[in-house]
Amino acid sequence: MNAHTAARIDHVGLNLAQETFPFWQDMLRHLGFEIQADGEDHFDAVADPAASMLCVTATKEKCGAGYHRKRTGLGHLAVRVPSRAAVDEFVAGFLKPRDIDLLYGGAAAYDYTPGYYAVYFEDHNRIKIEVMTADADQPSETTALGSPTGTGRHETASVFVITYSDGEWRVLLLMHLRLGALTIPGGHVEKDEQRGETAAEAAVRETREEVGLDIVLLSPPAPQLPDSFPHRILPRPWWTVSGRASADSVTPGPHVHIALAAGAAAPDRESDPLWLSAAELEAREDCLPDTRMQALALLAALDRIGPPDTPDALGKALFLAMGGI
Repeated sequence: MNAHTAARIDHVGLNLAQETFPFWQDMLRHLGFEIQADGEDHFDAVADPAASMLCVTATKEKCGAGYHRKRTGLGHLAVRVPSRAAVDEFVAGFLKPRDIDLLYGGAAAYDYTPGYYAVYFEDHNRIKIEVMTADADQPSETTALGSPTGTGRHETASVFVITYSDGEWRVLLLMHLRLGALTIPGGHVEKDEQRGETAAEAAVRETREEVGLDIVLLSPPAPQLPDSFPHRILPRPWWTVSGRASADSVTPGPHVHIALAAGAAAPDRESDPLWLSAAELEAREDCLPDTRMQALALLAALDRIGPPDTPDALGKALFLAMGGI
């Protein structure tokens, strides 16, 4: 056996403004840690003698109290709890009573590992804290689309709306009021008796309803059809993904969204939505993580392409620039 296989992190040191000690101690006690004070400017937080320990020291005045999690140093601190229920209880029992803003729309499932569920927030110094689980309570059986069996699934359509302005590509983002974070236009595909939408039609409709823009969808390349083929070719989604969703206006409880995301060319009429370049998006901290990842990858590919061409040519160039074969 490798002599290092039994190694583990023994403790993490954290420097904090001393006036924030009460908040941190209350939070850590709520999460099951024992607080062991060592004078006025230091305390240890211990959950289990066999587990890692958090050692907190007051920031020295000459060092300054300024902090930003994107600078060199601590990015964020993650505390693992036993279950999704424990994450939700922490939100309801600790964060909500203190009116602490939740990042990225609140507690949600992530695809880092099976059953990963987390809530993110900031303390008074803007240190990002994560309370998470990857618990065994999650359903173990999944459908072919990766969502838990027995979970309601709804087809949704979202769209990255792009434009070329002042020599660079920009993407449209909206503040989602329920989630409290920036995201892209989109919503449920309407499948009632009066309306049998495709995902492409829903993306166009949602963008018109949400920001008043008419868009032209780009399609990724597809095999050629025979000459004189009699049927109309529909715009195709660029990505089809599955993700958990919290209650919304359509469904009162947790469910799964099958999101069909498409790229879009520049709008054909003016409006004043929030258009962000890659650099501007990088500087913001109020964007949903998955939206940020896709938008930055999209903008990087578009920057390699340069100024826009026809929609068909741009769709093909974008497909290749993003690794399509």
